[in-house]
Amino acid sequence: MNQTFVGDPQYYKMILKYEREATARDILEASRKMALEMTFIFSSASHPEYETTSAGTDRSKLPTPGSPPEVKFPALQRAS
Repeated sequence: MNQTFVGDPQYYKMILKYEREATARDILEASRKMALEMTFIFSSASHPEYETTSAGTDRSKLPTPGSPPEVKFPALQRAS
């Protein structure tokens, strides 16, 4: 990755140095700058109304797992 994106395979050492020397103030300033530059979009779709029921639920113990489903894999192929 370092060689591909920045042209220096040793670039990770510089990143480690930045992380080691970062102060709380540096992190706060970077997060504020990033938050100011970003646009946040919140959208919410309506959800159906769910109801709770107490009938048939025993929460005093874990449910027992059922039998596992049958799994089918394709035949093994070999290439030379």
